[in-house]
Amino acid sequence: MKGTVVSTWVKTLKKIYPQYVYNNMKNAGINPDAPISPLDNIDDQKVNTFMNSVAKDANITVDKLWRIIGRDNLKAFYEGYSLFFKKDNAYLFLNSMNDVHQVVRKKIPGSNPPSMDMKIQNKHVVYLTYASKRNMFEYFLGLIDGVFEHFKESVQVEEVERKSGTLT
Repeated sequence: MKGTVVSTWVKTLKKIYPQYVYNNMKNAGINPDAPISPLDNIDDQKVNTFMNSVAKDANITVDKLWRIIGRDNLKAFYEGYSLFFKKDNAYLFLNSMNDVHQVVRKKIPGSNPPSMDMKIQNKHVVYLTYASKRNMFEYFLGLIDGVFEHFKESVQVEEVERKSGTLT
């Protein structure tokens, strides 16, 4: 995974579970004393080991941890990339994120951000399909929670289908 997102996750964990970060990073093979560069590639397995250890120490499931991280990361992304949030509503913001991820794929070698395909069913229903080989569904759902909080929108989210690589 790219350092940009991993460093954001670490920042969130240092805020909510500071006592579990340093040793668990070290034990997972991530140097807690070295800054994480945005262009660093952090092995997915190291990140998973780190997250599983933090969740165990915090006495929560790893899915719950990812959901908490996702919700908080939306705030962190707003702080770092507020220009992207200059949208009238959550739909327009989410729709623009797929374009942002396409640019990231082209400009940062080795990056593989997820895609989000949105299909309008009617004026009250939108199907959003999240596609990622990493299956980080709970993180994504936490981000979605954060988006609706940010835009102060009350939206009912229903999971239609979850299978390897996609969540609708």
